Amino acid sequence: MDWIRRGTRSAGRERAPCASPGKSSSPPSESSWRCRSSPWPRPRLPGLGTAAPALDFQPLITELQDTYRVVAVEPFGTGLSDPTDVPRTADNITSEVHEALQELGIDRYVLMGHSISGIYAVTYTASDPDEVTAFVGIDSSVPDQPGWDDPIPTSTISTLSTLGLTRVLSGIAADPYEGLPYDDATKDRMQVLSARNAAAPTMLDEMDHASSNFAAASGKTFPADLPVLLFVADEDVEVPGWLELHEAQAASVTRGEVVRIDGAHYLHHTQSPELAAQARTFLDSLGAD
Repeated sequence: MDWIRRGTRSAGRERAPCASPGKSSSPPSESSWRCRSSPWPRPRLPGLGTAAPALDFQPLITELQDTYRVVAVEPFGTGLSDPTDVPRTADNITSEVHEALQELGIDRYVLMGHSISGIYAVTYTASDPDEVTAFVGIDSSVPDQPGWDDPIPTSTISTLSTLGLTRVLSGIAADPYEGLPYDDATKDRMQVLSARNAAAPTMLDEMDHASSNFAAASGKTFPADLPVLLFVADEDVEVPGWLELHEAQAASVTRGEVVRIDGAHYLHHTQSPELAAQARTFLDSLGAD
């Protein structure tokens, strides 16, 4: 992977040179733009707590990059992007992602998101409906899902990190990526970024805002004319009515489809070939309409 530019915003992945990140009010730092080239942009948005989104999505990016131009966005506080003091509200996060895509010269794209990015996507498509041509959800969160207002114990996470216990626990725990399609170098980088980002203030602030971000999306749906493809994990049984929630969301738009996939919540770790094939079929069918 080529490292193209330094900047202070989110990181994309292409091979061709990216547009300059431009000027920012933030000081220069270790944020990066990483790019992979292919036709038609497909931005990827991570789930809550994903410390290294561009690497986390690597199996799916590999499956899609020969057909599409793929951009994995690393919001502030994740991957190699900077931390920030700006509150991690859905409005702020989606505005920053939109700015990153603008600086890359991307103004028409399919948005793909995992987990809580389903909530951010509802906010995003309401703000920029003319740019997003479709949404693809990977076991994505749904407004008003049961348990949305359960608090995340961020104070405990912060305390464990301050005491150094999270590193101790990660050192003795089983390899979370064992058997998954990541090479050893990528696993090492993911572990380093997890140690840096997972309990950092920016990530904890996003966790603290999770309930209010869900509340802000309550009762909202995607634009009726937005094509929506939702992958639902068969083994995700923590949320009652998980499949039915997605079926209702798909039914709220003119062109909505739900595909059940064998696997757990992180489907892009284990089922990337099937996700890519199903997404390609769905998106190709839109061109035929």
